[in-house]
Amino acid sequence: MSHLTVTNQDGVLVVDSRDAAQMLVKRHSDLLEKIDGYIRYLENGELRSQDFFIESAYSTSGNNRRYKHYFLTRKGCELVANKMTGEKGVLFTAAYVTKFNDMEKALLNSHQQILNEAKRMRSEAMLLNAKTKQTRIITDLAIKFQEHLSPESVQSLLAGVSAYLFGSPLLPMPEIEKTYTASQIAEDAGVSRFIIGKLAHTHGLKKREFGLWVLNTIPSLGKQLPHFRYNEKGKSKLLELMEQEGAVKP
Repeated sequence: MSHLTVTNQDGVLVVDSRDAAQMLVKRHSDLLEKIDGYIRYLENGELRSQDFFIESAYSTSGNNRRYKHYFLTRKGCELVANKMTGEKGVLFTAAYVTKFNDMEKALLNSHQQILNEAKRMRSEAMLLNAKTKQTRIITDLAIKFQEHLSPESVQSLLAGVSAYLFGSPLLPMPEIEKTYTASQIAEDAGVSRFIIGKLAHTHGLKKREFGLWVLNTIPSLGKQLPHFRYNEKGKSKLLELMEQEGAVKP
């Protein structure tokens, strides 16, 4: 059985006629003569002999002469085995059935591995594509609003984008001071946030000295818009102005 080897020839599993002859304890020339006869019968019966036997040639070292041999497909092996009787026929049948089954199983496993790898690569490509689209959206927003955003906010956006896309930030995250929204300051002061907005507008507080511009998501609009957050100096200035104008609740 060890003499029989199944190989893949252009996608077809085959056994070399030389191996088959050795397994059958036959002269190779005698087996070729038998196969030639089978081919004549097949072609006379309008059957494709190539589905059973594939003619080829080989050469030996130190000799440029080419010698004829056949590749036997599974059908070819079955046809040869069908004409054999006794122990040789049984052993040959057992050998080719086992070898073909082993090879087919190996090919199936290999094919499944290729499919699994293709699925994995496709999933990774889809994830990367999604990340790239999301990154482009955020980057476009940073560019669109760069005149309204603080340098720290732009740097934070770009650092976050690079960390999301590559796993680690290409730019360092800037040190950002503690900030407050108008609503947070209004709640602390016990006033309406509209008063905060009015004071900030009247006294020109929406500038870098008193805070910074960031992008804020507006769920009801489904978009991001520039939003000013006040630093400690901005918060203190607003509280001072509200006290001066009597806007702060006692």
